Amino acid sequence: MESKIIIKDLKTECLIGEREHERIKKQEILIDIELYFNITKAVNSDMLKDTIDYDKISKDVRAFCEKSKYYLIESLAVNITNLIASNYPINKLLVRVKKHSALKHAKYVACEVWKQKEY
Repeated sequence: MESKIIIKDLKTECLIGEREHERIKKQEILIDIELYFNITKAVNSDMLKDTIDYDKISKDVRAFCEKSKYYLIESLAVNITNLIASNYPINKLLVRVKKHSALKHAKYVACEVWKQKEY
C-alpha cells in the first residue's frame, strides 16, 4: 500500500543568495517535503521502525541547511532531495524550498525538485 507523509513549512536558516548581504547573515527558509513509500509493513506492525521517521528527516534537513552555503535555492533543493533519497527508503520524493526575501512584491520564490526511485 502506497502512502505519503507531508512535512509542511519546515523552518530553518541558511546562507542563501548571491547578494553581499545574503552571504553574511543567514536567512529563514521554509521547506516542504513529500515522502512517498510503501506503508504495508508499518500498518501491520504499528512500529516506528517500520515506517519513515519524519522527526529524524526534519532534524537531518535542518542540520544540513544550517551549515550549508548556497547561491541558488535550486542547488539547495537538489542537495536536500539527494540527502533524503540516499538515507531513507522512499519510492518518490518532492522537496520545495521557499525563500521569502527573494522578491520585494512576492510572498516567496520557490524551487521544487522531484526524485523517483530507479528500479
